Amino acid sequence: MCEVTGYSFEEIIGKTPRELQGLRTNKEITDKLKKIILENKVFECETVNYKKDKTPYRVKIVICPLFNNFGNLINYVGIHEVIEILEKEETH
Repeated sequence: MCEVTGYSFEEIIGKTPRELQGLRTNKEITDKLKKIILENKVFECETVNYKKDKTPYRVKIVICPLFNNFGNLINYVGIHEVIEILEKEETH
């Protein structure tokens, strides 16, 4: 994750995926993600995320809830696969 995004471990640990969102990130997908996570279901999508230097990239994301032996939610695991690096937006 650090190599892909340019953030150090210290900068990214404990942060939410919101840190990687920007202008081209699909708002409908992020809203759906929040809903599905609250339902403790697996979520899979493609969207645009941003590196620390604001370079956008298309990414496939899979997020799975993890449960202990008692069926209690204990954490999530996410897979973040880069599909394509995109051109930076023009800034004025």
